[in-house]
Amino acid sequence: MLAQPIRRARPMARLRRPTMIRGGFPPSCQVPEAPVKSVMGWYAPTDLPRLLDENGLPGMAATAASDYLGGDIDTYRGCYEASSPAAHVRPGLPPTLLVQGDRDHMIPATQASDLAARLDAVGVPATAVTIPWAEHNFTGQWGTWGSQIMRPHVQRFLQERVIKG
Repeated sequence: MLAQPIRRARPMARLRRPTMIRGGFPPSCQVPEAPVKSVMGWYAPTDLPRLLDENGLPGMAATAASDYLGGDIDTYRGCYEASSPAAHVRPGLPPTLLVQGDRDHMIPATQASDLAARLDAVGVPATAVTIPWAEHNFTGQWGTWGSQIMRPHVQRFLQERVIKG
C-alpha cells in the first residue's frame, strides 16, 4: 500500500489571493489615505518570472515563493507577475532606492538596476546601489562591510526624499 502524499497548507496563498482578485483588503474602519513618500528595497526580487526563468531560487527561497503565491510559476505565472514590482511601473510612483549585493546568490544585482532603469524611464526618481562583495542579507549583522557601505546611501536618500521632500 502506497502512502498518500500530504498536501501542504498554503495559508499565505489563501491570504494573498483576495488582494490579487479584488486589488486589496478593504480597511476595517474609515481611515484617511496615507500616501507613500518613498520606497527602499534591500536585496529584493523585483521581477519574479524573470528571476525564476533565468536563475531560479535556491531551496528554501523557492519553497517560500511557492507557498506564498499558491504554487509553482508554471501554474501560477500570473500571480508571480502581479507580485513583481516590475509589473507595476508607472509615472507618479514615489522615489525609490534599491540596494543589492553584487555577490548575492539568490537575487542578481540586475534585478535592482533593471527596475531602477524602468522607473527612471517613466520619470520616477530611482537609484540602484550595488554593494561590492556583498551576499544576500548583507545587513543581517549591522556594522558589517556591506551595511557600512550602504549607510551613507540610505542617509542621503532619506534626507533628500523624505525629510526635505
